[in-house]
Amino acid sequence: MNLEFLVCIPFFWLLTEFWFDRLAPFAQLENQLEQKVLQERCRPQAAFEIVPEAGGIRRLLQPVWPLSDGALIRFLIFAVIALPWAGKPEHFFPPILILFTWAICFTIARIDFHWYIIPDELNWLGLGIGISYAAAAQIFTQPTISLTESLLGAILSAGTLMAIANLCTRFLGREAMGGGDIKLMLFLGSILGVQGGLMTLALSSLTGSFFGIFFLIKSRFMEKKKGMTMIAFGPWIILAAMITAWFGPEALLQKYLAFSETIVRDIVESY
Repeated sequence: MNLEFLVCIPFFWLLTEFWFDRLAPFAQLENQLEQKVLQERCRPQAAFEIVPEAGGIRRLLQPVWPLSDGALIRFLIFAVIALPWAGKPEHFFPPILILFTWAICFTIARIDFHWYIIPDELNWLGLGIGISYAAAAQIFTQPTISLTESLLGAILSAGTLMAIANLCTRFLGREAMGGGDIKLMLFLGSILGVQGGLMTLALSSLTGSFFGIFFLIKSRFMEKKKGMTMIAFGPWIILAAMITAWFGPEALLQKYLAFSETIVRDIVESY
């Protein structure tokens, strides 16, 4: 197992705590303002003016003390999910960049799960890593994903999700998906390429639907909430991306085709 990878896990976990401490208050504020806009209790222009002014320099200079409020549990989750990647040498990302990417995804999932907002800063950072590494690898080493593949993966993945979001918005008569999810696919598509990005979209529809139904039942019948139920899609996109990166899009496609063939054969034989 890669010793460098193991040593760096605590550092990158602390980085997620730092990011969360800096970005979560803005995500919470944006979520609250969005709710007021939807309830017509606040003008959209006023909301846009409030968000950039919140926090300020004082917030950025406040110290971070991560070892509280469930920090040990968060560290264990971060480390347990990160550890298997240390023994996966065929992955196209260097170990440090795997941890850096996982730190970004971990923070995004945590913020989105709480406040249904994905900070643009983390999405653009991830996109920059994906495209920069693809460009550098194409110049200095033999890349698994070329710069062209990285760019196409980002554009096609995000573009497909944007088209789906627009269709759902027109059908439902209200916003069906936030722009953060589309930018997240831009980031992940740049790392996974065209096949990986599209496979992630396909898998995320399954993971999102499965857990979405659970949270919908929980909200309506257990918590007795009425009205629209908001569901964070970002964590399930990230889960689908991790499955795709681990097994590979071609292997997953072959498994799906084999499974479909078995189902069709059983149906034909039953008649």
